[in-house]
Amino acid sequence: MFAQVVIYLQMVVLFDGVSAAINPLYRQQRETRNFTIGIEEVSVKKIIPIENDYDQCYIHITVHNSSSFRYGLQGAVVTVVSRRQDSVDNFNYTGYSTGLTDSNGRACILVHCRAEAVIFVEKNNIRVFALNETLQKSRLPMYFAFDLKFNNEFIFTYTYPWGIVDGRNGPVFYSNEKNECINTHSNNYHFVFSYLSIPDFLNDTVAPITSNDFFNGHVWYYGTENDRKTCYLKVKTKTFSSALSIVTSSYLNTENGQRLGTFYTGPQYDINKAETSERAACIEFRCPAVFYINFTDMDTFIRGEIKSGPQNGCCLRSQNTNLFQTTPFGFSSAIPLNPHQSYGPNEGIYMSVDSRSARARCFTGHDFLGSEYVMDINKGFAFEYDCIPNAICEPLHVLGK
Repeated sequence: MFAQVVIYLQMVVLFDGVSAAINPLYRQQRETRNFTIGIEEVSVKKIIPIENDYDQCYIHITVHNSSSFRYGLQGAVVTVVSRRQDSVDNFNYTGYSTGLTDSNGRACILVHCRAEAVIFVEKNNIRVFALNETLQKSRLPMYFAFDLKFNNEFIFTYTYPWGIVDGRNGPVFYSNEKNECINTHSNNYHFVFSYLSIPDFLNDTVAPITSNDFFNGHVWYYGTENDRKTCYLKVKTKTFSSALSIVTSSYLNTENGQRLGTFYTGPQYDINKAETSERAACIEFRCPAVFYINFTDMDTFIRGEIKSGPQNGCCLRSQNTNLFQTTPFGFSSAIPLNPHQSYGPNEGIYMSVDSRSARARCFTGHDFLGSEYVMDINKGFAFEYDCIPNAICEPLHVLGK
């Protein structure tokens, strides 16, 4: 008997030196995104899931829609960047993954096991805060290491699966436990992010958010690409309610002008302080602008309403600018805002071509910005309300004092 040897020849087509059979996976592996982590700009490849891989894990994150922590925030974008430390000053960023929260606000995101994970959450391009250290610890195994950084917008932790601890699993699961992570009970261990008030939401704009059509003066962010400003008004409130909201509409030129859009938000407290009744809201409004066609001014009239406040309204405690008229249930422009006026923290108004910078400056109450920011409730607000039920309204403070 002679052994018969059959040799099969297979044609392999190469694209840039890579087999066509694996080219889709190769291209996926090459997919990269840029991230800003603190002040560092990093370029990171997307992690490709491999079933039952010992070096891949899943991490469980829950996102809430308010500081009541009763309801999940659906559709929030959760991003986790994996990295390993090569030296004292250098990290090797090994991959990233993203996912959307479900109707319960939960997401299980792919990470590299036994590495450091950097976690952050966004909704409508606005970062959602991680809960403070005490609240995180109450939802994690004892001694589970983590750190909150950069205005509590990032969680840094290590992706070591601990397994079952005191009858609870998580927050890190091996890849073969993916279904357990996805279907995990709310009592299991997890990291938590939450809005400190109702989510910010811009609605009912009568024109596109942005446009290069200079004939349409109703565009919310009007102007050329490098000249589109974002504007905020800062209002301070005293309240224990996470349901209290401020609904603010912007009108073209006068109170009877075309309504350009409505912004919904709620007051937020200082995440670094135990006191949570003193809060402030950063309210986006349509920036005043100059119409490119005939170079006429497009002033902005603002009207705001306090929702879910006390039945008898809120007490006005102080007013630091004469630009607004106030009532127990809301406020409106005393003078429409003009594109040629210099507004700033003294008036509780913040404007910038960088939308994130405008919001951050409103939070801090300053016209400058460092690498981190938190809601400083006592700086740079236009006026303040006491919305505690049955509050006794005291005489109004002297303007500017």
